[in-house]
Amino acid sequence: MSLTLSGKPMEKVSSFEYRLRKLPPKDGKAVIARPYFESLKQHARGVSRLTSRADGDRRIVAKGPNSIEPLDLRESETAGRVASLHLPAGAYEFYTWSLKDPAGQSGGTEYGSQRPFSYQFVVKPGRATYIGQLNLHLSEWKTQKITVEDRRERDLALLKKKVPSIGEALVASEVGRVQP
Repeated sequence: MSLTLSGKPMEKVSSFEYRLRKLPPKDGKAVIARPYFESLKQHARGVSRLTSRADGDRRIVAKGPNSIEPLDLRESETAGRVASLHLPAGAYEFYTWSLKDPAGQSGGTEYGSQRPFSYQFVVKPGRATYIGQLNLHLSEWKTQKITVEDRRERDLALLKKKVPSIGEALVASEVGRVQP
């Protein structure tokens, strides 16, 4: 897949990420699971082993504040990164995004989606799947539009340069639609 931004120059952004979560089975409802601690000793042990959120939420970084790797994609007003995610089989959803715009010594502005969106896809066991270019377009009035495009040929060519072993795999294409 590729994660891109348009409508705002990526050079003026200090960080840009999407959030991804695993979806519950169709016949079940999700629950919220948060760790809690009954003592300071439990808290110290528990915090040291927490590496991701308890609900399975993941940050997928298109541009990080300390990124040294150059962006893969630069086309007119769109810039971003090709990404390969290694996920266990199951249903997943991209549902929000976050972008930080630094303003020098006076801090900056953090932008995020006011309402969640939904871009769902399924990971099948032992199969590589291309899910499209997920693009955030920010207008000058700070409105958003999330789109998905099939840019498979471009994205897979770039990914094969980064991860040569992907060239040996048969990659299925499952480009879907973003739901409001």
